[in-house]
Amino acid sequence: MAKTALVPIANGTEEIEAACIIDTLRRAGIEVTNSTVGAVQVTASHNPAEFNGLKLQAGMEALAGPELQKVERLIASGAFASGEGSRLARDVVEEAGAETRYEMARAIEAHIRQFDYDLDLEPPPLDTDFVDYFLFTAQRGYCDYSATAMVVMLRSLGVAARGIVPAGTDEDHVLLNMVRAIMPAGGYMLLMVVSISVIMSSLDSLLNAGAVVFTQDIVRPVWKVANGKALDVGRTATVVIALAAAAAAAAVPTIIDGLLVCYTIWAPAILPALVLGLWLKKPRPLAGILSMVVGALVAGLSQLAVGGLTTVPAILPALGAAILAYVVGHLLSREKGA
Repeated sequence: MAKTALVPIANGTEEIEAACIIDTLRRAGIEVTNSTVGAVQVTASHNPAEFNGLKLQAGMEALAGPELQKVERLIASGAFASGEGSRLARDVVEEAGAETRYEMARAIEAHIRQFDYDLDLEPPPLDTDFVDYFLFTAQRGYCDYSATAMVVMLRSLGVAARGIVPAGTDEDHVLLNMVRAIMPAGGYMLLMVVSISVIMSSLDSLLNAGAVVFTQDIVRPVWKVANGKALDVGRTATVVIALAAAAAAAAVPTIIDGLLVCYTIWAPAILPALVLGLWLKKPRPLAGILSMVVGALVAGLSQLAVGGLTTVPAILPALGAAILAYVVGHLLSREKGA
């Protein structure tokens, strides 16, 4: 069985001197790990016996007094990492032939990417290390698991690593937290200005598009209103749509969820009528209106009533219903025209 030595290299030690020490130990058949994170030293000197024996070192400082008592209580409680992830990190890096810190990071990333992404993974038992549970037992999980494991494994190799997005961060704040962590304050404020500009521009386009579609594609073909009256209808529709959007936004937990809801309703309400209307030689207004109304209603009801009961996305039955409604409306309009 190979012997192991943990060699702390002091800050002032020359690289050549450190390399000679490590090379000599390795030639003697001892596995050497160069570490500035911590070490256990066996000491013997002319000092009294109580000052010799095992000494614990954290970084470049020896632990003593209250620090040692904390370590003793930690060992007695058993609430410490088993270190299995550190051995796995070394195996992964050696197998990949990684030498630089960048190559080590890519090797560990590739290893973690082999695990399945699972948002429904049960948390590890209280007496189980979080990282070990992810790497050896579950071998699946979500971003909190993979990020934590990668940071711990890299640190065990002496590579500086830290998480920049705290666990439990909701979708709306992920990008902002990343920018705040890696960019100066000026870059963060620039992102805020750009984000607000994009949101305001998108809202303006959404309101205008909704009012125009309602006025030109629904009101005018059915009621044949004049231009001045149509303008008043469009303004009223803009206000109504804005109020409805504000009320709906209060019920949506995050911006991402809100966008998903909008796209789920928008696609069935607009796409079938748009595509079929462009390709048919004689599109019928009734078919387009019926398709938009049915598509939007089915999409909304599917998300409210079926959400969580099936894995089928709400957009699929809504698209099918919108296409069917367009066909029915087209046939009815053709029969009336005949």
